[in-house]
Amino acid sequence: MKVYHYHTETKEYLGAYKLTEGDKNPFDKSQYLIPANAVKTWPTVKANENQTVIFNGSGWSLTPDYRGLVYWLETGEKDDISALGETPPNDAIDYDPVALAEEKTAEYEQAQAEAQALAEQQAAEAEATPEESTS
Repeated sequence: MKVYHYHTETKEYLGAYKLTEGDKNPFDKSQYLIPANAVKTWPTVKANENQTVIFNGSGWSLTPDYRGLVYWLETGEKDDISALGETPPNDAIDYDPVALAEEKTAEYEQAQAEAQALAEQQAAEAEATPEESTS
């Protein structure tokens, strides 16, 4: 007989375990003793990305699983998800907007400096080249 274990706190499915003769009830050898946090019902659902199978007390169901996800809000506030069942807020983004703005500002300032240097170089070259006279 197989039983299906779940985590004590999160209730997430951990795996199957085949009961042995040692798991039989010593007072009724026709019955197995079911370990704590295990059930005889196999998980009837399959988790997709960002989901986990949990035992809800009467059967297996799916719950969101974004644990470990790091996200930012548009304000630049960084957060992460550490608990099963939490989902990112609707306005979450997967990059640091402050760092991106700083990077884009640095790129813009570099481009401006390069354009200024090129303009100065072209002006210097124009002054160094004598104008052709017309006679």
